[in-house]
Amino acid sequence: MTGILCWVTRRCPVADALATLPGRWTVFVSTPREFVVTLVDDGVLRGPLPAGCFQLQAFDGRAELRWLADGAAGRAVWLAEAADQLPDRPTGQREFRTRLDTRAVLWGLRTTDPAVDGFSVWREARVGSARYPCPPGVSRQDRAVLRGVEYVAVDARHGNAGIFEQRLLTIATADLSAAPVTAVTAVTATS
Repeated sequence: MTGILCWVTRRCPVADALATLPGRWTVFVSTPREFVVTLVDDGVLRGPLPAGCFQLQAFDGRAELRWLADGAAGRAVWLAEAADQLPDRPTGQREFRTRLDTRAVLWGLRTTDPAVDGFSVWREARVGSARYPCPPGVSRQDRAVLRGVEYVAVDARHGNAGIFEQRLLTIATADLSAAPVTAVTAVTATS
């Protein structure tokens, strides 16, 4: 499979970047003291932005927004495989040879605490609790999984293949009891 990954970059405050997001997006907010998982609905963040936010990632399965504090405004980049998923005309693009699906298991096991506003509670003894936007009806053996994709391109000069970008897609749940612990994917560059 080949395709094009496009992006838009701009300097803007975090509120302006979030205001461009249509529909529902999962958001990771990083501050010096905490990591918060929340949602954006049609450009509006649920609850206040945590004080000291220096980095934010938002994703909806079709696109991803990354924002990094940089002076008064900050820098934002939107990534998508389709230009119509971006807030403006693309400022850059790159062809990719293939996409590799990724998944990372998030902290904690599902608790019996009731889901509130679409968030369920997950707990790990060493870490404490976390709230993830997961659907109701998650079984106790399920784990919260962060799904993403890595983009592989071939260097035109040397012919080497490598991952040049990654993008978050969604938080899902999966029963990992039957899944292999490790998976190895081989990438071969062809001319």
